[in-house]
Amino acid sequence: MMFMEKYRFEFSIRSMAEVLEVSRSGFYQFLKRSKNVLEKYDPELVEFIKSMSQNLFAHSN
Repeated sequence: MMFMEKYRFEFSIRSMAEVLEVSRSGFYQFLKRSKNVLEKYDPELVEFIKSMSQNLFAHSN
């Protein structure tokens, strides 16, 4: 699942799931769990990352 997370902006989730023989729903559950774990352990870091990514995308348009 970490491979899919790393390359999700380069390849479609559907294609990777098919090649790796995993379900797309399992991948999205993995992402949700990962996010919840990070927020549980370091909410300040999560807010910082969200803020930085919003700024990055706002300036790229």
